[in-house]
Amino acid sequence: MPSETIPTTSGGTLRWRLVVLAGAALVVPVVLWFPPTAWTPSPPASPSVRGAASGGTATPAIVGGADSRACVDCHRGLHAELVRAHETGPHAGTATCVDCHGADHAVIFSTKGEVSSARCGSCHAARYGEFQRSKHGKLLKGGTVAETLRAHASVVGGCSATTGCHDVQRQNADGSVGRCASCHPGHAFARGDASDPALCARCHSGPDHPQTEAWTNDKHGALWHRAPGAGLAPSCATCHMRKGSHEDGVGLTVAVLERAGQPKPTLVPTMAKAAFDEARAAMVAVCASCHGKRLAKAVLAAGDEARWDALLLCEEAAGIVRDLDREGLLVPAPKDRPKNPVSDGGLVLGGKQIYDEGSSRAERLFYDMFMFDWPALWRACYHTDPDVVRWTLRERLKTDLVEIRAEAERLRGAKHAAGK
Repeated sequence: MPSETIPTTSGGTLRWRLVVLAGAALVVPVVLWFPPTAWTPSPPASPSVRGAASGGTATPAIVGGADSRACVDCHRGLHAELVRAHETGPHAGTATCVDCHGADHAVIFSTKGEVSSARCGSCHAARYGEFQRSKHGKLLKGGTVAETLRAHASVVGGCSATTGCHDVQRQNADGSVGRCASCHPGHAFARGDASDPALCARCHSGPDHPQTEAWTNDKHGALWHRAPGAGLAPSCATCHMRKGSHEDGVGLTVAVLERAGQPKPTLVPTMAKAAFDEARAAMVAVCASCHGKRLAKAVLAAGDEARWDALLLCEEAAGIVRDLDREGLLVPAPKDRPKNPVSDGGLVLGGKQIYDEGSSRAERLFYDMFMFDWPALWRACYHTDPDVVRWTLRERLKTDLVEIRAEAERLRGAKHAAGK
């Protein structure tokens, strides 16, 4: 832009321009050194917080009262992208800042600005009801996350129990369970974002629950990635959250059906045949929207058989480890190492082994077999990835069992040699 000329004595105009240029030379590096996204100012204390800190009476309030225009005016300077996301999203004109976050800064800061599932449910009642009946909504009530919190109350590996995968099941200050923003990008809430398989993969991936890897390697995933959203093949939500329903557990049979003439499983829960048949009929109905029912039943039944076959290998391995414990051959023994916080101090096999510190080699071999290779196998089964099932995972399970048998033989041989 042209510089302003101020009449002065001879040479004054030149000096003024030099001053302007020098000032610009100082400002530009500062702007470059501190880009807008590199620094986020601390939120101002609410009047209630300031009053309490100064010894005055704490009266919860928000600057500008409960008018969300005051929120926008302030946060447009603090968090411009969040304001823009809200103003261009589906909630613009229908839900205000105060509707979701409330009007008390002290409460907002205490919850770090989080919005509970119950607050979302005040408008989205049907979806909230579905979520409460879903696996996402029930897992905390079932004890899994509660045990994790008790076992690892502090951050483990840079992630706490309710800021990682189980964030979707967090316990909120208002008593509700769940965090909708775990799947729905906050403030934007663009339609379709939460059904992107990449978001599901944030939790449903990895060696202990590789659903994403199984789906990606399956024909469904391969075709979906050719034309995402075109309807050529299903995404995770297409099958497991039908027509936008948040009741994600429909049709799933994580527990196994007991079989006549076979020993009752000790490592996984079992389910009654009536419950199994009901769940299977629901899953067949999902598959039948694209495939014939005969094919759907056959593929799911093949998955059942492969899972049962692999489970028997794990049960044999568990029996070996239990025998070693009874014989006093596990080193270190459960009683000689830090107590598993979710056990009675004895041997623990299965998922709760994750809380064991310093377990024996035999126990660790079993853990890798049961927690990584077995679930990977049956998830690949139900997502129709036969090559991985047969030539990778079942062979790995057989190797796991061979290793556990060899470890048992080594421990018993060492005891026998020591007794001579």
